[in-house]
Amino acid sequence: MKKSLSETNTRLTEMEKSFSCSSQRQDLFDSRLQALEVCSSQDTELITQIQNLENKIQYMEQQARRNNLEISGIPEKSNEDLSLYLRNITNFLGVELSSTDIVQITRIRPFNAVSGRPKAIVVKLSYQLLRDTILSAVRTKKELKLCDIGFRGEMKKIYLNEHLTPANKILYKSTREKAKVAQYKFVWIRDGKIFVRKNDISRSLCIKNSVDLQKVI
Repeated sequence: MKKSLSETNTRLTEMEKSFSCSSQRQDLFDSRLQALEVCSSQDTELITQIQNLENKIQYMEQQARRNNLEISGIPEKSNEDLSLYLRNITNFLGVELSSTDIVQITRIRPFNAVSGRPKAIVVKLSYQLLRDTILSAVRTKKELKLCDIGFRGEMKKIYLNEHLTPANKILYKSTREKAKVAQYKFVWIRDGKIFVRKNDISRSLCIKNSVDLQKVI
């Protein structure tokens, strides 16, 4: 009887030790899980902070181009007068332009070079309203062709746009592609920002980054 009782006590002790070890393992598991949750939360916060910083830098870079106009489709010539091209454009559009309104004008290497395509012309104007007035006049005319600015017989189109940063150009291209698949009717740029709208009565959506692009469905 005493021996049986002793064996029972021994087993109970062993069970208590087992339960104690199990409890310790559970506590360790819980603490590790909690640590992982904290790390995950910190990672999420860090990703958000990085995204916000990238957005801020992107905004500042685009703001630095707010007076700029990008002109595409004009053939390159030796000893060309880029200012003359711009004056011919504004004369055709009926927009007044003085020589002091042109701060700087040059051709730039395209972000994605295409064989046979001329380099775009970028002009920095004296103020943003002038740039916006020119763009508005282009939209009113519907289209602008080489023959309109002195290239006789040339019917190819000229394109005038806001001067986007390389990152925004990539985002704009991706937005147009996704909007086409999702059957969005409108994609446009205003003040360096990309907007989409599903149809005439839907609300517009501003696309600032790849996260916003996922909303185009």
